[in-house]
Amino acid sequence: MRHVDPRVSALGVTPLSSADAAHLALCARCTSRRRQYERVVAGARAAARSEELEAPGPQVWLAISAHLGLAGGTTGDLVTDVLPARRVEYLEIAAQPRFDRQARAIAAMLITGIVLAAIIVGVTLWPSVTPTRARVLASATLDGMPAWPDAAGTAVAQERANGSRELEVSLSEPAVPRTTREVWLLTTDASDMLSLGFLDGANGLFALPEGIDLAEWSLVDISDEPPDGDPAHSGNSMVRGALV
Repeated sequence: MRHVDPRVSALGVTPLSSADAAHLALCARCTSRRRQYERVVAGARAAARSEELEAPGPQVWLAISAHLGLAGGTTGDLVTDVLPARRVEYLEIAAQPRFDRQARAIAAMLITGIVLAAIIVGVTLWPSVTPTRARVLASATLDGMPAWPDAAGTAVAQERANGSRELEVSLSEPAVPRTTREVWLLTTDASDMLSLGFLDGANGLFALPEGIDLAEWSLVDISDEPPDGDPAHSGNSMVRGALV
């Protein structure tokens, strides 16, 4: 449905077409907006009769014509008695429908509220979704043992901001039937060992026990463990390397 431009119809300088008149008879929205503009125009005419008016320049009428979407550009002759030049700026502001201004104000408040809520949520959730930066303590290249010449891996010991320590390991191996891979920490002379847990997949993260001195427990070993229920090292080491 094409609505009637209330700014043009309210001026009363050109007669309404039969189609526009029929539309106004049926459309409450256009009728309400036209009445608002008519009140503004009536106020401007009353003020124009009560004081001496300044003659506007041609550029003023060109701007008004362009703003109202009127053809030609010589509308000054038509609206000189309606729009005093000194009140053009007032009319452009006051002529806006009240519900349009209210809608814009409400929209601005809603946008401001959404932005503030997003900032608050972001500040609240950022620490929980951002990984805590860790300090690298030592790292090792894990070389394949004689029975596993094509296997290789890496190990990185790191410390979190809260003081906890962990060992991150990765393992690449030839395509062979999978059994159980277990990660071990050994003393430098391999006289003692400590299991950190089982490696599920190619990468794993393991907590380092408190009090472990990595200068003494510097060897990282990944073993191939058979499903025999024996918690001891199988003796089948796949890769091994020293943390430095």
